[in-house]
Amino acid sequence: MPDLRVLTRSDAPSIARLLDARPVDNVFVNSRFQKQGVNRFGNPLIGWFDQGRLLSVLSDGYTLSPIAATPEALVAFARLGERRRANSIVGWRDDAIGLWQELCQRNFTQWASPRQVRDHQLVMTIDRPTGLDCPFDVAPVGSRHAESYGAAAVAMYTEEVGVAPLDLIGYRGHVTGLMTRGSAWGLLVEGQVVFKADVVADAGDIAQIGGVWLTPSWRGRGLSIPLMAGVVDGVRQRWPVVTLYVNPWNRPAIACYQRVGFRQVSECATVLY
Repeated sequence: MPDLRVLTRSDAPSIARLLDARPVDNVFVNSRFQKQGVNRFGNPLIGWFDQGRLLSVLSDGYTLSPIAATPEALVAFARLGERRRANSIVGWRDDAIGLWQELCQRNFTQWASPRQVRDHQLVMTIDRPTGLDCPFDVAPVGSRHAESYGAAAVAMYTEEVGVAPLDLIGYRGHVTGLMTRGSAWGLLVEGQVVFKADVVADAGDIAQIGGVWLTPSWRGRGLSIPLMAGVVDGVRQRWPVVTLYVNPWNRPAIACYQRVGFRQVSECATVLY
């Protein structure tokens, strides 16, 4: 009989099996899972079982992230969420959009008016040296530059999402954490961050880059390509595979990533509230 329940530490091997089936698409959730485990994940992990076998998982927090969701699992997950709200739904394209559509069917008023639906986002990877020269000193930015890096991160977030971070203190804390871990890469000119990119997740041999931003006065000059090459070649010294995702309408960014050596391997989707 099908079963839906909160997952526990004993389910960890089955969770790992599902996450490892799509390692690039699941890198963000897998990063948290590998570092924190089930009990300290930060929000419940809900499992959909059939005949005792775990088939699908839902990371049930402020962001809803379905993993390997079967049609039956999507219906079950939507029943759980029909009376609540979330900040976003994120995941492999079919999982994320499938869950959103099921939620809309169950509670149209609650779920059918997102701020934005980012469908068909390109998931891209690179697993070799870029072969490009970077004449800039792109490197992890230390915490003594937290004010400048934080301001750049807020500017990036505002451009990307369309609104400034609602919890500015919490967001700056997140950025400081990235810097402390050596995951905040950038270029400093006269003590100011003019370019930034974060390692936002890592699992196994894979690192995900996000938060890419270039100060407006440097744009349109072909500088993004060598700067991204510097980040990728630096990050690959620790993680052989680097991945990121980009909105399909952002043609300049896609062209830049392709020039650096990224290729599309999948699609994801984000529904923002």
